[in-house]
Amino acid sequence: MSQKVLVIEDDLDCRDLIGEVLSLDGHQATYAGTAAEASAAFRAETFTVVLSDLRVPGAGPNGDIVRMIRESGYSGRVILLSGDDDIRAIALRYNVEFQPKPLSLDLLLSALSIH
Repeated sequence: MSQKVLVIEDDLDCRDLIGEVLSLDGHQATYAGTAAEASAAFRAETFTVVLSDLRVPGAGPNGDIVRMIRESGYSGRVILLSGDDDIRAIALRYNVEFQPKPLSLDLLLSALSIH
């Protein structure tokens, strides 16, 4: 099933790789590199899932990006992406999914196909 995905990632290489893999799997991706760009994307479009780096410029520490996502009115699936040791605890605190970095693209695509 094709998903409309917002990818919030400030690392251009990582963002490009995720986008290419999503596209090859039939998903449509929109990109944001900062919290402000993500907020603008939420105002402009509707998404079925959000893939977000844990720490992006303008979002603050410790999962503040999830708070910003929810405050935008988005109530759908959020998958946090991070190499931080505390990603599991942050994902549990905000009741979202997570994928550890370095990413397994196969696991990421599998997670998208579950819902």
